[in-house]
Amino acid sequence: MEDITVTKNMNVQPCGSLVRKGQLLLPAFRQINATDLAILAIGNLATVPVFRKPHVSFLPTGTELIQPGETLSRGKNVDSNSLMAKAMIESFGAQVNLFPITADDPDDLNNILNIMLRDNDLVLINGGSSKGSEDYALRLLGKRGVLLFHWTQCGPGRPAALANIDGKPVIVVPGPPYGCLNVLHWLVRPIIASLMGLKKPFEYVVTARLTEEVDAPTGFKFLLGAQVSHDDDGELIVKLLNFKRAGQANCLATNGFVHTIPGKKWQIGDLIEVTLLRPIDD
Repeated sequence: MEDITVTKNMNVQPCGSLVRKGQLLLPAFRQINATDLAILAIGNLATVPVFRKPHVSFLPTGTELIQPGETLSRGKNVDSNSLMAKAMIESFGAQVNLFPITADDPDDLNNILNIMLRDNDLVLINGGSSKGSEDYALRLLGKRGVLLFHWTQCGPGRPAALANIDGKPVIVVPGPPYGCLNVLHWLVRPIIASLMGLKKPFEYVVTARLTEEVDAPTGFKFLLGAQVSHDDDGELIVKLLNFKRAGQANCLATNGFVHTIPGKKWQIGDLIEVTLLRPIDD
């Protein structure tokens, strides 16, 4: 056994080695995570001023909607968007106020809109933005406030609409699930980030190599499901799915998605960026 001479201050870090006086611990306008909490504690800060979580309401509309688990009969459709929207919006950092299914009735919708505007920073109405005879949400937006836009250059979910009512953003989110996902990501998420004081929402993005050719629609972006995996050499590869051919359930089950570039054709072997929804599990 080797003898070691112990000296004064041996293996003792000097004052200031952990954190220095005047050191910037965290920049402003940053979403605090687990390691940030440790940094603040190291600086002996018990409290810091923050933006409160935005309150976001989500209202599913449609006489045809039923809750998951109820008997599905002819002409009915299961409300799958509420659960997805709640989970996604909470992952964005907001607090969700989920409203029960509301039938297509303009008076009921107007009364519920008053409650949502009173108690929330952002209002989301699911359904009622297209061309159906009972699509009342869009008409209500134009009547109650300033309709900023209707129909977008990003699909699915192109009939999305945004209005300013009483100084608050109100969005009509289209009903089809994959369109709902798209609008939640490209439109709702940045608004929530802005309400939280963030310049840009954080995303998990990876670069993967395409396994097949992909044609993009002309004139607008289009959301495709993306299944990312590793090839035999450990390189990331991706297969893209169009919900019109693969189905919405299969696209929702993928571990990521991409937005096409209008009119651009991707070739086999092209490297593209994929936004991940969940870990890559081969």
